[in-house]
Amino acid sequence: MTSDGHIGIDLNDDNDEIEEIRPPPHPMGGDKEKDRAKGKGKTTSLNSSVGTERSTRSVEMMAQMTQWNTTLEKHMTETVRLTEYSLLMQDVRRLDPEDQEAAKAVKESIQEKYNLKCK
Repeated sequence: MTSDGHIGIDLNDDNDEIEEIRPPPHPMGGDKEKDRAKGKGKTTSLNSSVGTERSTRSVEMMAQMTQWNTTLEKHMTETVRLTEYSLLMQDVRRLDPEDQEAAKAVKESIQEKYNLKCK
């Protein structure tokens, strides 16, 4: 028999005996899972307090994630604003005429977005 519980047959062996198949060993921790599943229908003060603690942690985590998202949005908005400002400040006189026209269009859209009046 192999180590994983399957039967090994040697075709050169004249012995027709078949070894017994044994199920693989039970994984560790299974009994704890069964106990936990059994207790789901029962409400105890310990289960209730654990559930409340988890709920509180979930609410705290959601509040933290919301705060991080808000901070990230502020940083992204500021990064876009600074990038647009740097585009406004670029000297495009050395670009070829097609690129100058494209840069001029970009600058005009940025000026409109921020309601800027440049000469």
